[in-house]
Amino acid sequence: MREILICDKKCKIDANAYTYMQYKNIFGKGLFSDIQIIKMFFAKQAEEIRLLKESGVQEENIEMELQKGLLDYIDDFIGAITRLAYIFIYTADNTIKSYEEFLKEIPKLSIDDDWVIEVTEFAVEKFC
Repeated sequence: MREILICDKKCKIDANAYTYMQYKNIFGKGLFSDIQIIKMFFAKQAEEIRLLKESGVQEENIEMELQKGLLDYIDDFIGAITRLAYIFIYTADNTIKSYEEFLKEIPKLSIDDDWVIEVTEFAVEKFC
């Protein structure tokens, strides 16, 4: 079990075989399909950064240009990462509120948040 901080709220997370089963029960899809979405997003992000640098985009403009280049992928990424965060919290404490209520408690969502990276690393550690 591990603890992460989501918008100043400490959350315990865990994962096991039960996590895999519950993911499909709660979300109606496989956990690994969302892990694949996350992997593809980070690969696309790295490729976009490489292309921007090669094309001579100034370092201070890369972030803005990167966001434009990733717009088509962000929705799927955010959905996948929040579902994974929820199921890891659910595995640690199955008395938590619904996924929708969980999302309502996240006042700000950014792909650069530390918890996003922590959830990604935890998913890779536990399932890849």
